[in-house]
Amino acid sequence: MKFISIKVILTVCVLFTCVGSTSCSSTNKANTSQNSTSQERDTESVFTIVYTSPRYPGRIGSITKYFSDNLQYPEEAKRLKIEGQVQVDFIVTKNGDVKDVKVIKGIGGGCDEEAVRLIKESGKWIAATERGEKIDKKQSEFINFKLKK
Repeated sequence: MKFISIKVILTVCVLFTCVGSTSCSSTNKANTSQNSTSQERDTESVFTIVYTSPRYPGRIGSITKYFSDNLQYPEEAKRLKIEGQVQVDFIVTKNGDVKDVKVIKGIGGGCDEEAVRLIKESGKWIAATERGEKIDKKQSEFINFKLKK
């Protein structure tokens, strides 16, 4: 029996999916479109990058005026001469409500609790939007505590 040597060329097809690229083929753009649609359906997510951020109602500086008008300097902080800035993070929901208020950087003496109170009692906010839809969004505010001399 005689063996014959045969060369075989093997062709492998590889399909690459481009997500978020403008240079993808129309097939890949359709796949990306399907991914975007599934992301848009997830309305319970908290986004960190948005087209518009949540904001306190009114003119620019309204939140600062609210803090200034409503801040009650804690007695312990006055006695200990504590001054500084408290960073508070919270979520503004798609309905404009404030939830999950947390002190990220505090200064003590009751100032942290006062900063949380101010945010919780700040009322309705204007919700952030993503692709024209209102969404839940994390927000940070800095509340200054300065003793009057």
